[in-house]
Amino acid sequence: MPPVLVYSTYNLLNWRRLDPSGPIALGNIVCLNNFLGGVDEEWFRLVHVSIEAAAGPAMARLEALQEAARKDDVEGMEAHLGAVQGALAEMQRLLSRMGEKCDPAVYYARVRLPMSGWRGNPRLPAGLLYEGVAPEPLQLYGETGAQSSVVAAIDAALGVEHECGWEAYNGVMAELEAFRAQHRAFAAAYIASFAKKEAGGEKGTGGSDFMPALAGFRNTTAAHRLL
Repeated sequence: MPPVLVYSTYNLLNWRRLDPSGPIALGNIVCLNNFLGGVDEEWFRLVHVSIEAAAGPAMARLEALQEAARKDDVEGMEAHLGAVQGALAEMQRLLSRMGEKCDPAVYYARVRLPMSGWRGNPRLPAGLLYEGVAPEPLQLYGETGAQSSVVAAIDAALGVEHECGWEAYNGVMAELEAFRAQHRAFAAAYIASFAKKEAGGEKGTGGSDFMPALAGFRNTTAAHRLL
């Protein structure tokens, strides 16, 4: 693991339940540690945690979905795809709540900075020198929600070729495309609209050129619908 903040340490390993017997859901989870603190930072991260939890039912079905595809089990495929589609719809619903307590201006000016990394960062154009590690500064991308393995896992699972269950398959692809489109819309509102006012251009949370990448992810997903 590179010596820089990543998605797993920033989000997945940095929360707890308020009620240990309750769900992993907004209202029952809090962050263990924050950088600058405040409602906006806390909410930004907890929305990500809740999305990961909502993805659980989809992750639990992917192996069985592939097995059903190998066996040409149309009924099984449709059942598993329906569960994945439902999970994606819930993930999208949770992502849509980001603006409830995380203001785009506060996110851009305050919440985003500790996650920015040392590559593509106009404040550290040469990178960051790690004394005793390397003689030259290292340029490393920082934390970003794009490091989550959830959507990538669904992408990989849906790469299985089959001739049946098209309607269910396309339903999942539609939700996946909608989730990515919403992610891009939030990135535009929370980063791009502010970055245009600064030198250095549009960079994602971790320092990447994110708008073309997010558009590409969305378009590639749309292109994989079955006709």
